[in-house]
Amino acid sequence: MIELRLLKYFLAVANEGSITRAAEVVHTSQPNLSRQMQELEESLGCRLFERGKAVSLTDSGEFLKRRAEEILSLAAKTESELSSEGISGTLSVGIGEIKFVHDVARLAVEFKKIHPNVSFEFFTGTADQVKEQMEKGILDTGLLIEPVEIEKYSFFRLPEKLRYVAVMQSSCPLAAQNSVTPDDLAGFPLILPTRMNVRNEIFSWFASHAGGLNIAAVSNLRMNTNILVQNGMGIAVCSDTVSVSDGAEQQITVRPLEPELSSTVVLVWKKSLAHSHLLEEFISFAKQFFLPDGGGTD
Repeated sequence: MIELRLLKYFLAVANEGSITRAAEVVHTSQPNLSRQMQELEESLGCRLFERGKAVSLTDSGEFLKRRAEEILSLAAKTESELSSEGISGTLSVGIGEIKFVHDVARLAVEFKKIHPNVSFEFFTGTADQVKEQMEKGILDTGLLIEPVEIEKYSFFRLPEKLRYVAVMQSSCPLAAQNSVTPDDLAGFPLILPTRMNVRNEIFSWFASHAGGLNIAAVSNLRMNTNILVQNGMGIAVCSDTVSVSDGAEQQITVRPLEPELSSTVVLVWKKSLAHSHLLEEFISFAKQFFLPDGGGTD
């Protein structure tokens, strides 16, 4: 089993690209650190470094670097949770590119007013990326856009829904309409979300047109999708997650879908016999914040 101390030494070498500089960072001698890294390679049975004027990582080294960062982060988080008195420590929250970011910010601010010794770590990513980080124990909780598999999680749904829209160049003929239908969009090149289960919802909305759609691109971030639209890649069908950025208002037009297509957002946390006191307190506070009248829990 690799000691945490050795992982810290390894990360210092990986980040500094030099045994000498890394030795200064971890407050040990250069010969000792060099010997420790050689013994680590021998114990793992693989070469971690390419040694030359500068130290670089092999493929195995890059893999260990990712794992070492995750392990040390989880170790620090565990130590903080076990040693904290009262409601204190660090809460890690995953969130996608959704309109509720402002609500989450207000939630965090209000929670810190009551528990000033709490700090937050925010991770931005797709629902799949947030779930992956939660499975590794790096994130405590996350906001996910449905449809998403949440059988492994406890959760509650936020009352407000995200609607899906068509994002197009303002010069597009459809921009003159108040809304767009599957018939309207079927003849245009389309930009769809990366997540397959979300695309399936959109395919269902297109009904008989689904098999003949011209999918020009897929994209997982709305801001990047807007740029693709601006440059003429196609019309994006996506959730109305963010506002059009300053400077693009004259170039991009957003129209709702008809019939309406919408998604719900869930706050999830792992099902477990034991959670940190901090997470339990935060979930309770979040329920009162988002669901003042109750309802929506699993």
